[in-house]
Amino acid sequence: MKILITGGTGSLGTALVEHWYDEHELTIYSRDPHKQQRLGTQYPKLRFILGDVCDQALTTWACAEQDALVHAAALKIIHLGETDRREYLRVNVEGTLSVIRGWKAHHPDFQLAAFISTDKSVEATNFYGTTKRMAEAFWADAGGSVIRYGNVVVSNGSFLEVWAKRIAEGKPVVVRRPSPTRFYLSLNEAVDLIESILKSPPAVYVPQCPRAFSVLDVANAMSATVVTELLGPGEKQHEKLLGHDEYLDTDEDTLTITRRVLKGWSPCPDRALYSSNTTYRMSGTEFIDAVEEGNK
Repeated sequence: MKILITGGTGSLGTALVEHWYDEHELTIYSRDPHKQQRLGTQYPKLRFILGDVCDQALTTWACAEQDALVHAAALKIIHLGETDRREYLRVNVEGTLSVIRGWKAHHPDFQLAAFISTDKSVEATNFYGTTKRMAEAFWADAGGSVIRYGNVVVSNGSFLEVWAKRIAEGKPVVVRRPSPTRFYLSLNEAVDLIESILKSPPAVYVPQCPRAFSVLDVANAMSATVVTELLGPGEKQHEKLLGHDEYLDTDEDTLTITRRVLKGWSPCPDRALYSSNTTYRMSGTEFIDAVEEGNK
C-alpha cells in the first residue's frame, strides 16, 4: 500500500516509518530539508516531497496515486500559538483544508484518511487547541477519521531529557502550579492506534483506557529541586479527551469512538476515565519506566 504522511519527519512520523517501512511504500511530505535528509539516510527507500501543505497545487499532486493518508503536519507549541496566531491558523486550519481538497481530488469518498488531533482540542483554552478543534471538524465533515490523544513523550528531546540535564547541572526544574496532570501515550501505542483506525470506519477515535501522570510526581521521582510557577497562558491544570457535548458510542478492543451528544442520550458513565485528573494515574517512577519501555 502507498501511504502519504504529512509532517512525517517528526517523532510520530519517524515511528510510523519504522513500523511500515518494510511493508508499504511511504511518502513523507514536510518542509524541513535537513530532517528529510537525516530520515532518508536511515531509510533510503522513502520518497520525499519538500513543501508546505498550504500549497494547494503541490498538496493535490502529493495525494495522487496514494492509497492512505496520515495528516500529522501541524504547529504544536502552545505559547507560540498565542503570539503567532496567523501562522497557526494558516498551517493548522488552512493547511488541513488544503490536504482535504487534495485528497478528495483523487479519493472522492475520502476513505483511508486519518487526522492526528490532540486533547488540547477539547474545550480548548489556547489558540493551538482551537485550531485543532476546527481542523477536526473539517476533517470529520469530509468523511475522514480523527485520532485524538494526549502527550506522546519520547525519550529523546522530551521534558524528561531537559530535566535530567538540569538536575545533573545542579539546577532546579520548573513545575506549573497548581500541579497539572497530563495524558500519556507511548509512540508504539500511537502507531498501533493509527494503524487500527485506518482499518476502521471513519469516526473520531480516542484511546480506550487512557493513562495520566502528575508532572510534580515525575519531578519528585527524578529527585529534582522544584521551582513552581503559575500556569502559562492557555495552559490547563487538567486535560480531557471527551468534551461535555460528546459521549462514548462504541467500544472496541483498543478504540473508543466519540460522537456529539444527541437529544435524549444519557451522559457517559465512564466520563471520569477521559479526564487526566480522574483516570488511572501512573506514579512518577511508573511514568518514567513507561516512557523508556514504550519508545524502544
